[in-house]
Amino acid sequence: MKNFLKWTLALACSAFATYMPGESGYASLYNDHGLFNNPAALPYFGSAGALGTFEIENGVRGMQLGGNIGNYGVAFEYRTDDEGFDEARWGITQGTAIFDGLFYFGHRVNAFRSADFDGTEFSYTPGVIVAPFHFMSLGYTGHDLVFFGPQSPKRIHEFGATLRFGDLAVSYDLYDFDRHSLLAELEFFGYQFGLEIPLKGGGEYRLNLARSLGTRFEFGTRFSEDYIPHHVGLAYHYARDPKASSMVVARVPLNVPVKETEGLNVPFFGERSLSVYTVKHHIDQILASPNLGIVIFDFSGYSGGWAVSKEIARGIARIKESGRYVVAFLDDVRPTTLIAASAANLKVAEPSARVTFRGFGGSSLFYKGLLSKLGVQVEFLRHGDYKSAVERYMADSMSTEARSDLERVYKGRWDMLLKFFPEESRAALDSFATKPMLTASAAYRAGLVDTVLYIEDVPRVAVKKFAHVDAPYAWAQVYTPSDRPILGMNRGYRPQIALITVDGTITAQSAEKTIAEIHKVEDSGAGALILRINSPGGSAQASDKVWSALRDLSKRGMPIVASIGDMGASGGYYIACGADEIIAEDFSLVGSIGIYGGKINVSGLLDKVGLKPQTVQTHPHADAETFTRGFDEEERAALQDFMDDFYDRFLGVVARATKLTKERIDKDYGGGRVFTGSEAFASGLVKKLGGLDVAIAEAKFLAGYSLGSQVEIYDASADDFYMLSAPRIPLVKMDDMVSLKRASLMLRELGQTNLWAVDLDLMNME
Repeated sequence: MKNFLKWTLALACSAFATYMPGESGYASLYNDHGLFNNPAALPYFGSAGALGTFEIENGVRGMQLGGNIGNYGVAFEYRTDDEGFDEARWGITQGTAIFDGLFYFGHRVNAFRSADFDGTEFSYTPGVIVAPFHFMSLGYTGHDLVFFGPQSPKRIHEFGATLRFGDLAVSYDLYDFDRHSLLAELEFFGYQFGLEIPLKGGGEYRLNLARSLGTRFEFGTRFSEDYIPHHVGLAYHYARDPKASSMVVARVPLNVPVKETEGLNVPFFGERSLSVYTVKHHIDQILASPNLGIVIFDFSGYSGGWAVSKEIARGIARIKESGRYVVAFLDDVRPTTLIAASAANLKVAEPSARVTFRGFGGSSLFYKGLLSKLGVQVEFLRHGDYKSAVERYMADSMSTEARSDLERVYKGRWDMLLKFFPEESRAALDSFATKPMLTASAAYRAGLVDTVLYIEDVPRVAVKKFAHVDAPYAWAQVYTPSDRPILGMNRGYRPQIALITVDGTITAQSAEKTIAEIHKVEDSGAGALILRINSPGGSAQASDKVWSALRDLSKRGMPIVASIGDMGASGGYYIACGADEIIAEDFSLVGSIGIYGGKINVSGLLDKVGLKPQTVQTHPHADAETFTRGFDEEERAALQDFMDDFYDRFLGVVARATKLTKERIDKDYGGGRVFTGSEAFASGLVKKLGGLDVAIAEAKFLAGYSLGSQVEIYDASADDFYMLSAPRIPLVKMDDMVSLKRASLMLRELGQTNLWAVDLDLMNME
């Protein structure tokens, strides 16, 4: 009983102290960040970091300082031993993760000097950690396995094994075939307790205590059997420790554009934005943070598209399913923010919020009249009556086919939007759109939001509503979206799935970049590839090259899943057909199976301004693509023949991907028609509906991984130019550094005969 009270008192006195996980020196743990014990723990730790410790015990005083970036670390250790001799040790550590996190290897070179002898002792220490399962790790360290110098240290072999059961870990350690010990660790709301138990061969009982400070710092101490803390330490890790937070209410700001790919977040060098995968990863961090009971998604300034908003809505639903409460705060009530917020427990509008809920529509300018007055003639040919982008240059009004196509798409999207609301309120929302109101109070009365509040009042109201506690001064701590890794003790085999993003118009330059990324994936060891597409199309030849590279990769044994975001139309859908499976959101725009091409003839304008071109050529059609004359009949027939041939190839590409016949595709889905994802799914143009989660699950299935297995996403579209190898901190995107060159290439491509497009107005349907 007396000992129990002493231990209880020790625990109470050190409630805010910590030790770094595994610091006690067990070979199977990522002790000391891998800087002082098992060097294989350096890659196993999985984060850049720094560490400093100080200890006084049994007449020995010592300190340790170290840090690592990526898989390289340096460390310094100084101590005065029990006989008063000063000792100093320098170490350089390097480690590598092998076989997707199944096996970790590291080694260290030490230089040791002591007042007890002259000269410097050099030694080499290797180490391995094997993590066959997420709940198990096995380790070996060969302390001073190779050495030379004036003092011959003793070679020591250390073996360890760790089993993890949730927040409880039990480790066994065998030190030099002689000393056996056990370590039991328990993590609880940011606190970590570790009890060392000697089993055989000596040693003493020790109690280790840990407390995280914020999400990246830890402070710790260790008690021996005299109940006195002899050891303290402070650690920093770059990866975010989600369990370290003591927040009850968190606010997640989404006040920057959320896109398929991340913009350069450096002032003056590029647009600041978040990628959809960063937001998805941040939701995983929230799910791993047990103290976040109420999460406020602040959509002030939010600008995400349909697909991105669906991904956020699914993430919010996952947070709700975990037992948390989610509040969505809107300063702009419009379809995409309502979709993103649809799964929240409480939807709040700012009192001055603008409301845009009046249905879908769009308009196109027709340039034929203006161009005729200028003396400019546009000569476009097409295969597909619904390929309407050419009409604005060649006609005075919209064709019947184009109008019916747009009306069907707009109506389909409106019907899908209403599904986010209770069935009994959909008629009222139709009425609201017919006679729209712009105020937040009107949105509340219509049922678009649940209440109207300022952001400062949301934490208080949320705590009252969900926790049933009056907290007039409740506040929310900012939990900024981050793509930093999550720190955790669970390691193990994590097979890779590669991710390539095709975002925007497909040009010769962008296709070259995508093909290079495909080749990177081929050599990466990834088990499958997810091709994320948000594109209206572009160059026919460039799209065909990407498709060919994808099919070649698939034939080499790499499963490919195409995930369509906002749009996978025309060339975007063409390259999607290079995948083994096609997945789209119900809101996605899919199809536009058709082609057009041509040029602009400015000969009339040249006459008006007094310019007269002169041509020299060897054959009558050598200048067919110049803008100083129109096509003759032979040239027009040749171009039409090219488009007819490519259209037939397009039908074949779609038929191979969908298992539909070319005849049916041409009759029912071809000619440039555009479909919503739901329509495309019903017709067989896509296999499944969903976002990245569905794509990842499908990629796991095709790669032969179990659905519950953890995978690492290898982003092959990420920039290759980094200041540091790890953490991956982008210095400057090369594309942004050569903007003048990009502009030059763009202008050059505009002068070429591009044979693909989709009506870009469909990108702005809201």
